Amino acid sequence: MADSRPHPLAVLIVAYRSADKLERCIESVERYLPELEVHVWDNSGPESSDVRRLASRMTNAHWYLNGENIGFAAAVNNLAAVVSGRDFLLLNPDAELVGPLSLTRAAIGERGTAAAAPMIWADEGGRGPSKVLSRTHQPWDVAHRRRTVFNALGEMAVAAERLRGTWLSNLYWSQPGDVEGYLTGACLAIRREAWDSLGPFDCEFFLYGEEADWQTRAIAAGWRVRLENESGVRHSAQGTVAGDTMASTRSSDLVHASIALQIEYRYGVRTAELYIAGIYGIDGAKRALRRGDLNRSPSDVVIIVDGPKSLSASQLVSRASALAREGHAVTVVSLRRLGALPRELPPTIRLLRRPWWWPRTWPGDGSTALVTGTTKRERAAARLFRFRRRNLRIESVEPAGHPDGLNPEVTVPNLDLESI
Repeated sequence: MADSRPHPLAVLIVAYRSADKLERCIESVERYLPELEVHVWDNSGPESSDVRRLASRMTNAHWYLNGENIGFAAAVNNLAAVVSGRDFLLLNPDAELVGPLSLTRAAIGERGTAAAAPMIWADEGGRGPSKVLSRTHQPWDVAHRRRTVFNALGEMAVAAERLRGTWLSNLYWSQPGDVEGYLTGACLAIRREAWDSLGPFDCEFFLYGEEADWQTRAIAAGWRVRLENESGVRHSAQGTVAGDTMASTRSSDLVHASIALQIEYRYGVRTAELYIAGIYGIDGAKRALRRGDLNRSPSDVVIIVDGPKSLSASQLVSRASALAREGHAVTVVSLRRLGALPRELPPTIRLLRRPWWWPRTWPGDGSTALVTGTTKRERAAARLFRFRRRNLRIESVEPAGHPDGLNPEVTVPNLDLESI
């Protein structure tokens, strides 16, 4: 017989700067779920101290001030290990509870349910929660249909809300109960039994998509994913990077890379690469329609790496960081999954995933220098990248230990134009 009693919960929060939003988040937990332990992992990075200052004031929470940004998936996995044996509630630091989550907690107390979430609500000028966030958003938009290439591209071409319920959107037309795709992780309760059975989040996802991937595995294994009809959380998308142009750009690029990885897992790498090329084309068309031209990118150096595990990856990452420190605008293009690259590259460097056969960074890019390794894929991508770029300067980097290996600290002017 199903056990519908709420299980003991721990609240897990992965922080990224924005201590003011984090403080309101923790206060909302203390207001509506005062009996629960709160565990906070800080991914803000060593250069940011506002979360550490907050930790010295809010001593009731358990703080893990790691200092480095290890990624959302890795941070959640670490916190989940700390609260071993308990169910847990993932809560974004820019989210605030607006109720005690009675239905959500009861849902994961039922056998067979892997994850559950409440609906997202809006606070309209102190009048309390309303059922409609805007003309296009709905409170059940925390629930998503199964991800496909078509609805991923439809989302990019036209707002997903305008196409909801069609094959070009992964949003539901009406409020679902059981979810066929996934629930967003802004406020997500996870049953420990399912977590232990399925394993932790996949750390190949650095910031987005890890909860979608985990729930996809759960549904495939026969577990239920449920949206509960209750007031749950008030959440502002990208609240922790609002006002930070570099962080917002990195965040947006990681969203596309994450969707590509989800598609790769489900449909294969070639389909994922078609998605990446598709969003490039859609972005170019939208820019042309909006501005009348494609504009030129601010990047003056592009570094092509054949994935994070290629032989020359560490040298190319070192070169990218050195060039960025010298004041160059640098873009790193990975021809495969991103892996650990988001952890290794500072947000001042743009990081993109592109197929080798579509190596352009974004519409209208005006890069003047290219640095790449010497694998077949890197060389092929470099040849395509230099097409119609007569003044492009090129440098190749041999893998570490190669007799012709170049010093990673060599700067852009020392380019070997004949090496590609």
